[in-house]
Amino acid sequence: MVVWKDLVEFQGLWIGAHRGGAALGPENTLETAMLGFQAGAHFWELDVQLSADGVPVVIHDETLARTTDAPVLYPQRRPWSVWDFTQAELETFAAIPGVWRIPTLREALAVTRRLQWLVNVEIKGRAEHHDRLVRETLALITELDMVPRVLLSSFHLGVLRRCREMHQEVKLGVVVKEAVKDPVRLVQDVKAFSFHPAQRHLRRETVRRCREAGVPVIAWTVNDAASAQKLHGWGVSAVISDRPHELIEQETSKEDASSW
Repeated sequence: MVVWKDLVEFQGLWIGAHRGGAALGPENTLETAMLGFQAGAHFWELDVQLSADGVPVVIHDETLARTTDAPVLYPQRRPWSVWDFTQAELETFAAIPGVWRIPTLREALAVTRRLQWLVNVEIKGRAEHHDRLVRETLALITELDMVPRVLLSSFHLGVLRRCREMHQEVKLGVVVKEAVKDPVRLVQDVKAFSFHPAQRHLRRETVRRCREAGVPVIAWTVNDAASAQKLHGWGVSAVISDRPHELIEQETSKEDASSW
């Protein structure tokens, strides 16, 4: 059984399906995640927020306007914030493009477990909801026996500290948009497992320092094979991509060519 701790020793490059593989279908849906799995992605990344009635649901934006038909169904409820709708209401919306619906985190974890897959759950939503969201998320992970298969990540160090206070074993990832001076210290300060930089600000020296400290680097969002290959050469452990199928096809082609 492959689990997140295996990433430390793995010599190849793990490819993760960003929001299930956003180029494959509506983002953050179970159907798109299945396509990412079938393409060969090592894991999928999803975003989680709380509904109005406190249910962790899988969606990236704080509003429903971009990715669902909520503005059509409820024109009077602008700006269509996720936390203003109950989970039952959220189930009635269609993910755009298509007719697939917004899943709950419970459903997403159950599918991941059934597939014997891995998932990176990024904590999103309003700051005042984070404490409850962390508690609900950790409770689900524990109940479904998914601790080794889940990596919790966030841009917010306070969220990660709260995760660690509440659970000593779950893997944590520090997500950053900009370059940081000392990524290893950042990871160690919150007792995290991995460092998740935006690829555009990532430098080879940063990867080297992380690897020397035993900290896996998971870069986002990497959508072309050349960039993935370059980052792998630097020592990046994994990339998160909207186009996992294309990166995996490229890796497979390279492996086939090397066997000739």
